[in-house]
Amino acid sequence: MLKFLILFLFTQDTYALNSSNFLRPDLESANLNADSKTTNIEIFLEQITKNSTIIKNAQLEFASAKLLNEIELSEFDWSAFVNVSRLSAKDPQRNPFSPTQNEVNSLGLGVAKKWQYGIQTNLNYNVTDNLIQFPSDRLDYYFPDLSFEIKANLMDDIIYQQSLNKVLKIKQQNKSLELEKKIKVRQNLVESLLDLVNIVEIKNEVQLEKQICSEIKKQNTMLVKKRARGSISRRDALTSQKELNNCEINIKTLSNQLLAREKSLESKYNLNPVSYDAFEIESLFLEVKQIYKRFSDLEKNINFEQTIELETLKQQLQVLKAEGQQLKALNQTDVALEARYGLRGLNENLSDSQANIANSDFQNYYLGLRINLPFKDRTAESLMASNSYKKDIVGVNYQQTLKQKQAQFFVLKETLDENLLIYEKLEENYTLSRQILDEGLKDFNNGRIDFFNLTELRKAFLISQSQMIRLRSQILVNIVEYIDYYNYFERYY
Repeated sequence: MLKFLILFLFTQDTYALNSSNFLRPDLESANLNADSKTTNIEIFLEQITKNSTIIKNAQLEFASAKLLNEIELSEFDWSAFVNVSRLSAKDPQRNPFSPTQNEVNSLGLGVAKKWQYGIQTNLNYNVTDNLIQFPSDRLDYYFPDLSFEIKANLMDDIIYQQSLNKVLKIKQQNKSLELEKKIKVRQNLVESLLDLVNIVEIKNEVQLEKQICSEIKKQNTMLVKKRARGSISRRDALTSQKELNNCEINIKTLSNQLLAREKSLESKYNLNPVSYDAFEIESLFLEVKQIYKRFSDLEKNINFEQTIELETLKQQLQVLKAEGQQLKALNQTDVALEARYGLRGLNENLSDSQANIANSDFQNYYLGLRINLPFKDRTAESLMASNSYKKDIVGVNYQQTLKQKQAQFFVLKETLDENLLIYEKLEENYTLSRQILDEGLKDFNNGRIDFFNLTELRKAFLISQSQMIRLRSQILVNIVEYIDYYNYFERYY
């Protein structure tokens, strides 16, 4: 019994550590899930998806991380301003021609946008009403100014596309975050299914132990009577009592384990006992085998390079490539270009001053070029070298993971059918051992065999039972791994 529990927990932990076999199938295998009748297992997984705190947290963490990641995109948002000002000043008269009062009212409007290719554009409009008072005269005129400006860094943004790569990097990071969320959700679903299998197996063992205990109680009652008549040795009577004690201990131990795992399942996934109470091992095993049969002939449709882990590595590589381009731009000659075109007007009448702009009466141009002489940037060079090593590491991990996925699937495909055939034989042996034990009980009651021979028959029966349970548990774990290759859990993301 203890060996079985250790084996099952070991295989479960091993799967948790190596559950990197999520692959996307083609449309045929993907539609197979949608068109099939909803099973009890699928209903159970829907409850997990709905209630699991881990899944809810994974979804919230993804939403939060995505928003934080997109903060850097704010530099590419539209921006606008409105500026209103008034200046009024009275000055002492220094000479007969100096102004005594100056009033300036100004209204400015503008919009700006930095595009993903790194080009910064600004559109500004400003109109000023200027009043200058002299001792013997006054000037009052409107001065509108409309300008359009373009700025760009030729090396960083036009040639090496630093801004564009920044946007691409953020998009790739968001995809990586989404894939990480899917991995967490899928892992939680797989763990819940394995926890369910474990509970149902233990519940079945409790039932089997109770049946055996009932038989041992009858046997022990008979031996007590025989001992009272002196027809059996005291050793046989004591051994029978010891077997009864061991049987009761096993039932209590398994019951405690069952209770602990049920409460763990309920608290871990926020489930109601109704969600899993109806499962029996035979029906569960049959249902899992039926799911396996739906996919067992579709291995030709699997694209191993579309595993979620490999997709994550691809996204990491894209992020590193975009980051590398950004770093490369930092180590280049800085060539900045600025161009501006403007229209101005001047008139005592506001509408006439605007007509100057409409007629392009007063145009102005500006073109500037700034070149920063290059110097060695040790930081940029070190970061570029580190970036290159990281890309190499991701590439090696990608190839290694791909080989592992192909090998793991091949082993599953080759062994599952064989293990199912072996299980049928073990099931047959279990039935035969049960029949042999029943016959042995009859012979013991009729005095044809002694207590020692009956004990050996019971041990043989328990061995058959243990072999069948261990292989069944392993098959269930392997089928969960196998159907995961066919994107079985994607519908719950």
